Amino acid sequence: NTQSQFSIDTITGDVSLVKPLDYETLRNYRLVIRAQDGGSPARSNTTQLLINVKDVNDNPPRFYTTLFQESVTENVPSGYSIVKVQAYDADEGPNADIKYTIAPRIYGGGSTEDIPLTIDSHTGWIYTTKELDREETARYMFQVIATDHGAPPLSASATVIITIQDVNDNNPVFEPKIYETTISEDVPPGSSVA
Repeated sequence: NTQSQFSIDTITGDVSLVKPLDYETLRNYRLVIRAQDGGSPARSNTTQLLINVKDVNDNPPRFYTTLFQESVTENVPSGYSIVKVQAYDADEGPNADIKYTIAPRIYGGGSTEDIPLTIDSHTGWIYTTKELDREETARYMFQVIATDHGAPPLSASATVIITIQDVNDNNPVFEPKIYETTISEDVPPGSSVA
């Protein structure tokens, strides 16, 4: 009992907790308990009390960084993996089993159904669900939520910014398609026509 974590009633033998337990710091204790009678000479004996600490969901997931940024060209195929978000949880078992989701609302308005991106709920990889078009949207900014499977579940969030880089996928367009002008026949060469 070097940490003075427990106390014992010297008459009844009831062992009590003195300080809060922390599964992540120390998961089990081995106490040696000695009983001694009042005889002369005194007689004694020892036993061991093994105490196993059970994990509770007292640690929320934590992202390695609160901002994930990546660039991708607009011509990548559907299903292309862009960036992996990662969180960790100091708990154990289901309390540390993390599920990733994209927050239902994205920055600047709209919902996740409006963006051509999704996240793998187990691995944290964000990938495209259809072709990208930089001319339509040049940047996506949204929140990713990491939720553990504890009871009750705990969660954390991080911001993701995906920048879409341009590729030369648009032909020049004349506007208007047909030009018409009138010019006098006596205009000297080099004069502006249209």
